Amino acid sequence: MSRSCDQLPPELYRELIALGTQILQSSDTKAILKKIVQAFAQHSRFERIGVSLYAAPVSPDQSTPPTIAEYITVGLSPEQERLLRQRSAAGKILSDKQILEAGQPIGTALYVSAQRLPQLREYAVAQAHASASWGPHDMLYWLLRSGDQIFGRIALSQPRDGRLPTPSELEPLAFLVNMATLAVANLYRMRALHDQHQKLIEQARRDALTGVYNRRALDEMLTQLMDAGTPFTLVFIDIDDFFEVNDRFGHLVGDRVIQDLAQFLGQLIRKTDSLFRYGGDEFIILMPQTTPDQAERVLMRLQQDLHKLSERWANELPDLHLSISLGSSSWSPQSPRSLDAVLEEADQFMYRRKRAKGRQRP
Repeated sequence: MSRSCDQLPPELYRELIALGTQILQSSDTKAILKKIVQAFAQHSRFERIGVSLYAAPVSPDQSTPPTIAEYITVGLSPEQERLLRQRSAAGKILSDKQILEAGQPIGTALYVSAQRLPQLREYAVAQAHASASWGPHDMLYWLLRSGDQIFGRIALSQPRDGRLPTPSELEPLAFLVNMATLAVANLYRMRALHDQHQKLIEQARRDALTGVYNRRALDEMLTQLMDAGTPFTLVFIDIDDFFEVNDRFGHLVGDRVIQDLAQFLGQLIRKTDSLFRYGGDEFIILMPQTTPDQAERVLMRLQQDLHKLSERWANELPDLHLSISLGSSSWSPQSPRSLDAVLEEADQFMYRRKRAKGRQRP
């Protein structure tokens, strides 16, 4: 900067501080974009202003254009706005690397001329106030950069007097850019922490061996359905005599059998259903909005499909017959029961079928 911010006129300095404080205190990306655009429209002599935030921070060395998550513009006609959106969707925007390499510094901003970077003629919307010093496709950029991460950019075009700005003219805007960068960088950090926290929560709800939901997730989902009064049906699934797999072939083969069943079931269930590993070789399918009659038809179809899996196991594990038993239990607000009672009923239903199969064997 050519001079410190406290050398600005007191009224302007106070106004900039107030605007910057509002930007820093906001946690809404759209609100931040609007405040930045409003501030630049008020304190610059550019008729066109665009502020873009990236879907994820990018490196200054990244040669591909960033993915724009949100942006806002002023000074464009509806037709120009549509044209700009089409070009952005097609990836016809400059990369930050191009801006950094082709930009001529004016204070902390970067002036990019179409003479130095011809792609601007294809990417930028033509301006009406061209002059000898400012071409019809020239742009002025600020990159919202913190260290080796760039979070977005501010683009200015069509200066009212058709001339290049001076560093001193851009100094108030540079102050706002610094405040906006702090606000946006903080938002991205908070978003990254939130995403990481959500991943940890999701990992805690997943079975480590199969990747399907675990018993903790089952308890949570069932409690939510019961509290909302949503009827559901549970289907218990168990591999008969699974202990023989571990005894004869080892636990690694046993793990592969469990993973195989989980993958097979994941391909069979409906999009509205959820699959859980209940423990050992036991799985549960949760089917919301499913009546006992509908569940019985689902059980018949599952039994037929799972028979194919049993046949495949028989070919891969010689002299070992593995079958799969199913049981179900339903809950509705019309006949409410405890969660333990629902689980117990499905478990007992499955074991009755298991015992019936055992009696049928020669």
